[in-house]
Amino acid sequence: GIGSQVAAAGDMSKVDGDLSWPAKRQRMTACVRATRAFVQERPDEVDGTVATLMAQRVPGMPELLEEQAMNQFFSMSVLACYEAID
Repeated sequence: GIGSQVAAAGDMSKVDGDLSWPAKRQRMTACVRATRAFVQERPDEVDGTVATLMAQRVPGMPELLEEQAMNQFFSMSVLACYEAID
């Protein structure tokens, strides 16, 4: 899922280690397109998730602006797709 342990550890080789560079690029492109489509097709869900991200408080960290929260959502969604897609 979003923010999985593999992604958190930064070890994508477990996800795509056996893929060629063109296959990795194709996979990433597909996930970016899928995430863009999701954002356009389900704006209420996206807005709710972005609001939740903005509401989370981390001691010592500044509050997330809407644009930052949207970027975080988008990046995490693309990564989750990349890990899950076949």
